[in-house]
Amino acid sequence: MPSRIRIPLIVIAFAAAFWLLRETASVIMPAACALLLALAVWPLSDAIRESMPARLRWVGALAGLLVVLTILVAFLFGIGFVGAQIFDLLSSLAPRL
Repeated sequence: MPSRIRIPLIVIAFAAAFWLLRETASVIMPAACALLLALAVWPLSDAIRESMPARLRWVGALAGLLVVLTILVAFLFGIGFVGAQIFDLLSSLAPRL
């Protein structure tokens, strides 16, 4: 294929891929976050699973689940803490407004 035809096709392909990612961001972002979290917990889960006897291999998966739940609880606690600070700030500024 001649290069003068290839370059516009590459530009169109990049534009289409960017548009597709932008349009599906509400689905792709949570999936990407879940994938990154799973990849982060996987080594811990495998290490625990390998160190357990055959009958207790499920403990590795349980440890991974507990790590994910701990991260989720910490995240929600942080959001609640910041929300309370914003509420206090806005309630102190309300009389001025």
